[in-house]
Amino acid sequence: MLSPWLLHSVAFLALAGLPHALWREFRRIARDSGEDWREDVPRRLRRTLVASTMGWSYARWWLATGGVLLVLVRSEELTSAHLTMCLPVLVWGLAGMPSGQLDMYRRGRDPDRRFDPRHPDAPRPRARTVRNGPATIAGCLIVAVLLWCTFWLGAQMPRDVETAADWARAIGIAAVLLVLPWIGSQVLGASLFSWVRLDGTHVTVQGGGQRLSIPVELIAEVTAERGVRVRMVDDRESSVLLPRVPAGDERRAAERIRAFADEVRATLPEGPLYRDTVTHSGPDAGLWQVWLGVSLYLLSPL
Repeated sequence: MLSPWLLHSVAFLALAGLPHALWREFRRIARDSGEDWREDVPRRLRRTLVASTMGWSYARWWLATGGVLLVLVRSEELTSAHLTMCLPVLVWGLAGMPSGQLDMYRRGRDPDRRFDPRHPDAPRPRARTVRNGPATIAGCLIVAVLLWCTFWLGAQMPRDVETAADWARAIGIAAVLLVLPWIGSQVLGASLFSWVRLDGTHVTVQGGGQRLSIPVELIAEVTAERGVRVRMVDDRESSVLLPRVPAGDERRAAERIRAFADEVRATLPEGPLYRDTVTHSGPDAGLWQVWLGVSLYLLSPL
C-alpha cells in the first residue's frame, strides 16, 4: 500500500490542476477572440464553463487524466477492473465535440462554422438561457441520491461469493449498478442538460442527449404546446423540449424566444444566408460513460 503522503499529494495535484486548467481556458478564449481578458469578465466566465464541457478542453482533459491518476495510485495492484474504470474516463476526456468546434467557440464563430453575419455596429441582444429552474434542482437532487446509491451498493457487494444466495445477491447488485448510470443520464438529460440558449444569431435547444442550434432566419413559430416547441420554416420541429412547466411559464418562455428571434432577424443582412441547423451530442452521454466506469470499478470484487 502506498503511503498516505503520496496519496494526499496526488489528490492535491488533481484538485489544484482544475482551477489552473479553467484559467488557461479563460485566457485562451480572450486571446483567440482578440479581446482583453479583463473586459466583460462575467460573460467570459460563462463561456469558459461552457468550453470546459467540450472535447479537448483543458479542464475536461485534466479531470479525466486526474481521475485516472487517482485510481491508479490508490490501487494496491493494477487489475482489469481498474483498467475498465479508467477507459470510460479517458474516453470522456477525449470524446464529445470535435476539436474544431471548441476552436470555433473560442473565436466567436456561430455553430454553423461562419462568423456572425451581422454588421459590427448592429445591436447585440444579451445572451441568456431559458430553463426550468425547479426541474433542474430536482434532477440534480435525484442524481445525487442515485450516485450515493451507487457507492452504497458497491459497499454491499459480497467479497467472497460461495453460496447460491451470495451469487444471487451479487448478480442483483451488479444489475442495479449497471442500470443506475443510464437512469442518471436520463434524469440529467431532462433537467440539468435541458435548456434553450439565446446567443448570437442562433437559438440552441438542448435536451434528451442532443444539442440543436437553429439560425433565427429558419424559425417560423415558437409555441407553448405540451412544452416549448420551436417550429422551422420547412415544418421541421425541435426534437427536444424543456421539461414540463406551468402553462404561464411556458408562454413566457416561448415569448422570450420569439422576441429574441425577431430582434436578431431584423439585424441580419438581406438575401439568403444558406445556413442550416447544427446538431451535436449533449454532455450527459459523456457523464454516463464516467458513471458506468465507476460502477464497473465497484464491481471489481467479483
